[in-house]
Amino acid sequence: MPKRKRDEEDGRLLLAKGERVAGGAHTYTIERVLGKGGFSTVYLARDEQGHPVALKESIAVASPRDREHVQRLFQREQEIMEAVSGHELFPQFIEGFSADNYRYLAQQYIEGELLSDLIAQRAPFDQQTVVRWGISLCDALSYLHFQNIVHHDIKAANIKIRPDGTPIILDFGAAQRYGAKQNVDLYGTDGYMAPEFARQWEHPEVGVDKRTDVFAMGCLLYQLLTGEMPEQKDINAQGFILGPLTRRMDLNPQLVNVVFTASSYDPNYRYANAQDMLAQLRALAEPELRVSRTAIDFGRVRGTHALFQDVLVYNAGGQKLRCDVYTQAAWLEIRLPGAERPAGGHFDGNRQIVRVIARLDRIAAKGAPLSAVVYLRWQKGEVGIPVTLTLLPDEAHIVAHRSLLEQTVKQGRSTIAIRLKNIGEDTARLKCVAIEARPREAASLISQVQPPVVTLPRQMEEEVRISVDTTGFPPATYQLALVFEQEGDERLQVPLTLRVVSTVERLKGLLSAIKR
Repeated sequence: MPKRKRDEEDGRLLLAKGERVAGGAHTYTIERVLGKGGFSTVYLARDEQGHPVALKESIAVASPRDREHVQRLFQREQEIMEAVSGHELFPQFIEGFSADNYRYLAQQYIEGELLSDLIAQRAPFDQQTVVRWGISLCDALSYLHFQNIVHHDIKAANIKIRPDGTPIILDFGAAQRYGAKQNVDLYGTDGYMAPEFARQWEHPEVGVDKRTDVFAMGCLLYQLLTGEMPEQKDINAQGFILGPLTRRMDLNPQLVNVVFTASSYDPNYRYANAQDMLAQLRALAEPELRVSRTAIDFGRVRGTHALFQDVLVYNAGGQKLRCDVYTQAAWLEIRLPGAERPAGGHFDGNRQIVRVIARLDRIAAKGAPLSAVVYLRWQKGEVGIPVTLTLLPDEAHIVAHRSLLEQTVKQGRSTIAIRLKNIGEDTARLKCVAIEARPREAASLISQVQPPVVTLPRQMEEEVRISVDTTGFPPATYQLALVFEQEGDERLQVPLTLRVVSTVERLKGLLSAIKR
């Protein structure tokens, strides 16, 4: 069981640095605590390959009722994380599991700064930045709302800004699906909760829905533009909270109207969902191209088949993205839905999958790294995605000289030779790692294989000398196999038949040959 230390702030037991937690797909090594909530602790951890992971751990609870509640919350969060994991503005979900009476959720760790920290340092922000962030956040919420999921806790502390300026929504602990049955679990953070939250606690017949996320977005945009937080008591009392916004004379009146509409106290006057709010924000900004990956590496490959990797190209700004996609490499193809040319294409839209295909049958040079670029030309410039690949020669193929694989040896010590030849393309490096035989004791017939390591370039052969000691073995035919290990853990078995004859029998054979 991993070691833990008691936290000085709240007394909960936390995993120590360097401790390991075994999941279903990976084992995670703890580095430090990222944050703590009412029901969980989030750690920065790393998997076996060293990739950073955000590992969320449930709190330890004693009573069965509390334990059941925490289990239900974690199960609901896992289901929602799995549902949204394919979107580029949410962390990629890795796995959920239980260990040592704790529940865990593992997801991609997002590099960057919390928006709450940036607000404390730099707010208020310029209009262009706020609109760009608002578009991305509404795009992500639209993905949730399309699946009938309400986030329930949109706030600056649950958003991280990546180094490229892209906002990522992090926490789904309060997120819920809304259907025919009204949900009774209400969550939120002061300063972002719509007034119907307060009425819901007093009057259960008052519903909360996607428009509560819209209200939180309105409060967040207000906070970004003014550097101030609305007071929840003023929201609940439905007092005027947006006064400071009207004093910024540099703002586009349409943006101010978006904030006022989103944060309306009457849900019927708000945007019905994030998609409607997104449409209004897009009209206020220019397009901004983003790609889901900045480089493609097909790795070291063999063969003549085709390989492909997909790149998501999307608009993080406003209006509509217009983009040409092309490459100058003859061994690459670009495929878009409806594209007429395999070398590239054009699309108008805010979301597009670009398939980059490596045609190995068009590559003549083998063994040397290849590089190319896929270009994306749009309204404001051009972006290049480097593509790399190394086509290896066909695998080495080792054969042994057939006539030397059956040999007769006399009792005592002797040396025989076999010849190995590489008829493949790649260089082979072989090491004799075992002698197999039936019966097993017969493996000791071979005392040495020289050289122990054989390097065979293509179309070359090498003699391997085998020291044989048949002392103590009766005359008989023995079936053996020399096991060579190639690079990449591939194994090659070379069968060898040894017929052991006595000295008398060998002399009789020689005399018979002389008489003939």
